[in-house]
Amino acid sequence: MRKIKSINSVVLFTAFVCTLLECKAQNIDSLFKIYNSIENNDTIRVKAIDEIAWSYRYTNPDSAILLANQQLQLATKLSKTYKTLNLGKEQEYNAFKTLGVANKSAGNYQKSLEYYFHCLYLSEELNDTTEIGNSNISIGIIYYNLSNFPKSLEYYLKAMKLFESINDKESLGMCYNNIGLIYVNQKNYSKAIEYYSKALKLSIEIKDKETIGYCYTYIGSAYYYKMDLIRAFEYYTKSLQIKEETNDIRGIGISYTNLALVMQDLGNHTKALDYYKKSLQIKYQIEDKLGMGICYSNIGSLYNTINNYKLAITYCDSAIKISKEIGDIDSERLAYQHLATSYSRLGKYKEAYEYHIKFKELTDSIFNADNSEQMGDMKTQFEVEKKEAEIKAEQNKKDAIALVETKRKNSILLSVSLLGIFIFIFSIYIFRSLRITRKQKLIIEQKEKETQKQNETISYQKHLVEEKHKEITDSINYAERIQRSFLASTDLLDDNLNEYFILFKPKDVVSGDFYWASKLINGDFAIVTADSTGHGVPGAIMSLLNITSLEKAIETNTNPVEILNHTRNTIINRLKKDGSPEGGKDGMDCSLIVFDRAQKRLHIAAANNPVWVVKNPGNTALEVLEIKPDKMPVGKHDRDKESFNLKTIDVNEGDTIYTLTDGYPDQFGGESGKKFMSKRLRELIVSNSQLPINEQKEILETTFKNWVGNLEQVDDVTIIGIKI
Repeated sequence: MRKIKSINSVVLFTAFVCTLLECKAQNIDSLFKIYNSIENNDTIRVKAIDEIAWSYRYTNPDSAILLANQQLQLATKLSKTYKTLNLGKEQEYNAFKTLGVANKSAGNYQKSLEYYFHCLYLSEELNDTTEIGNSNISIGIIYYNLSNFPKSLEYYLKAMKLFESINDKESLGMCYNNIGLIYVNQKNYSKAIEYYSKALKLSIEIKDKETIGYCYTYIGSAYYYKMDLIRAFEYYTKSLQIKEETNDIRGIGISYTNLALVMQDLGNHTKALDYYKKSLQIKYQIEDKLGMGICYSNIGSLYNTINNYKLAITYCDSAIKISKEIGDIDSERLAYQHLATSYSRLGKYKEAYEYHIKFKELTDSIFNADNSEQMGDMKTQFEVEKKEAEIKAEQNKKDAIALVETKRKNSILLSVSLLGIFIFIFSIYIFRSLRITRKQKLIIEQKEKETQKQNETISYQKHLVEEKHKEITDSINYAERIQRSFLASTDLLDDNLNEYFILFKPKDVVSGDFYWASKLINGDFAIVTADSTGHGVPGAIMSLLNITSLEKAIETNTNPVEILNHTRNTIINRLKKDGSPEGGKDGMDCSLIVFDRAQKRLHIAAANNPVWVVKNPGNTALEVLEIKPDKMPVGKHDRDKESFNLKTIDVNEGDTIYTLTDGYPDQFGGESGKKFMSKRLRELIVSNSQLPINEQKEILETTFKNWVGNLEQVDDVTIIGIKI
């Protein structure tokens, strides 16, 4: 049997699974050759297809399912041929395990549950305690994803008992984590932290770095639900650091979602949206439908917070669609809650009420009293199981005596009971009719009170949101005026340039992009096109630091390389004080051009952003030069001790220089929703480079607007064109 632990998680943590088999393309080809060769015996062939199917379980679940079914047929044949050996059953187990994981990856939870039960039956036949425990955990996880928490806890407790008996610390920690998740969903956060801490202690003992990272995630989530946001952020950050060290792509996506939730609750909506979109990109990359549904719902909630209700509805609708597809009841109910908020704030109270009812119905189905009582009973049963075993024999004896006595009494009471039952049933019918009428009246009265209270709450919350929105808008507009005062003025540019255009489109009111210019101490004219780290308010603050660092650098330097080197040192030294262990890693990508009019030359230094020069050779074809940048930013970097490189070119009248940031080529849009890309932008610029400079700008603006369409602008955009 495959002795790989099925380390699973649930909800936000489905990434915690058995380690992916590293299998290069040539190895897969070799295994296919072994499987397809009729000269090899079935024992060798079934092992080959086992490795192939297992390697595809996450990256290509459909192929894994197809191959595992072929493996299952071959394994069944081996079971019949070698009845005295376990080889066939072991391969059947492996095939069912691959089918279980692959169907779970594809969101087919009911199918996955069916295959995991096959694994449980086979592991019991093979008397393999470890795999019996793993199968119980896998079944518990599927029940969790289906929001059947009592069943989930039942199988987790079975697994925990088995792993305790063989002192398997790694698997026992896995049980603790999964039980903790159930307590989180039952809002018993202190109990959840207790189980998570047990798992963390075991993971540290066995030095399992990957599991330590997930324990940090779980503990952070429990603190998040307790609204201890500072401790939640602390544990989420620890988890992200470990996942990046172990290159856990799924785990990184989960960490981005968790950090986004904290940022949203702390009011940093720009950072929260950035984290959500990073997480969603990873979910699409790994085809994690459960994670995609959660991301859609969370982004919908965020757009409600920032009053963009139309986008909130769009994302919540997507969340409901995918949650229904995979049977994720919890994500579906939360999306209904966010939709109720959106429609309420739009004044569409009928729709808001309908979605609130759907949210309430699904919430009641998950968090009802019967579930909580049933799980409590199972926990008690587990704790007293040994005691029950000791008194079982005595109880059996008492039960036998009681059974004889019961039969005697039943024969006496039967005739009397028949008449009593008839009278009782008739009485119940009358009583039930009266009770239903009374209950319906109470429900109607209660709904009316709830609706009135909700309307009052919505009205008050609307007033608070409007006040906060006005304060925030006024502050951002004031920040925009301050930032513009740092940009190159029209008077300065007109005095030093003949023909030029500046296409400057911030994503938000304030921008991380900026353009800056100045006369140098030797009389030359310098102009910078830059993209600071971040956008919105954080990007704008960073741009001011970058501009003041440039202004300090030109006090003593005229060479573009020395200006960028000096600017980089200033930025690094200032950000050392940001409180992080290694100092801030922020800065900017930029291109710096110095016009030497006496020599008719351009001196260029560039960090990550290129410079394009369209030469004007007269009647011959246009010549396009690309001044490639140094692949490092102006800021802290593993190459920040290296000097930037100087490029010098001769220019003539009619030549046109273009500088830009990455916002235009990175914009998603068009019919396929893809990036515009640098190649397409370059072709657009060159094809229109002979037009008047203002017409070039209009073409760029129109093309960008049409490309974006109904999508959002994803980054700040800056393009500068200068004709010599």
